[in-house]
Amino acid sequence: MQTNHPMSQRSRGFTLIELLVVIAIIAVLIALLLPAVQQAREAARRSQCKNNLKQIGLALQNYHDNSQAFPISLYGGYGDTANVGGWQQTSRSWGWPVRILPYVDQAPLFKTASPGTKTIAASGVMGQVVPAFLCPSDPQGSFENQNNSYITGNTKCAVTNYKGVMGSDWNWGVYTNNVVAPGDSFTDNDGLLYTLDYRSFKRMNTIKDGTSMTLAVGETICNQNFAQDGTGPGNNWMNAASTCATTAVPLNRFHNASTSASTPWDQRWSFGSGHAGGAHFAMADGAVRFLSNNISTATYRSLSTLKGREPIGEF
Repeated sequence: MQTNHPMSQRSRGFTLIELLVVIAIIAVLIALLLPAVQQAREAARRSQCKNNLKQIGLALQNYHDNSQAFPISLYGGYGDTANVGGWQQTSRSWGWPVRILPYVDQAPLFKTASPGTKTIAASGVMGQVVPAFLCPSDPQGSFENQNNSYITGNTKCAVTNYKGVMGSDWNWGVYTNNVVAPGDSFTDNDGLLYTLDYRSFKRMNTIKDGTSMTLAVGETICNQNFAQDGTGPGNNWMNAASTCATTAVPLNRFHNASTSASTPWDQRWSFGSGHAGGAHFAMADGAVRFLSNNISTATYRSLSTLKGREPIGEF
């Protein structure tokens, strides 16, 4: 009768070499899977960003239906005397995002703000985060720099990643190799959500270039040091001066926060995103388009005007 030796029944363990091989295989698998996981996460963030702009575009349509005009950011200056709690501004300096709050499930916040009767400082809404105004691909977070020279008392200001299109003109500074002449200015008011004249309203019939060919709102990046340098309005969603941008600066020209420019103004009032290859824009008809960084400057600027009647190519 055959008898098994006790040693023959003992399981043989891994040798050091075998263990290292297994670890190496696992590491390779992780390295192969990680990019796919990251891509899936970015795809989800990109989809959420697109949905945010879709919601904003629909809110603009609903606002127009009820008010017979689009909401605008009336530039009244942001350099008013600061006090504890924030800016001292007239109600006309509220940005267009405030006007659409009831249409993005923020009716109580709109009521608290009371933009027709209260200043931004007195409203107490500067620290209120609006989820529909945030792109998940921007790592900055929900608040801008607390050291802004126009904010006192360490008041936090909630940001927006979506700015209204003020048009194609420019006056605050020209970056190197910019095709825009230094003499250009904002005074043409050729964008949909910005004006220098409180009597100037933008309506559907104002858009002569076609609503599907006119930009309304685009992405901006809040994690740029130049947008948080403490010398201007930054990216908060309340103030008229911080809720619009221009197409005079090429798309994503200042995606990298370390990129220098002739002034911080052309960096602050330009469009860009945390997505690879371009940025999302809501059109005047409510549709959302993804514009490539390679879009021609002429086409990009033409899309931001209401009645330029410029020929627009593929985009």
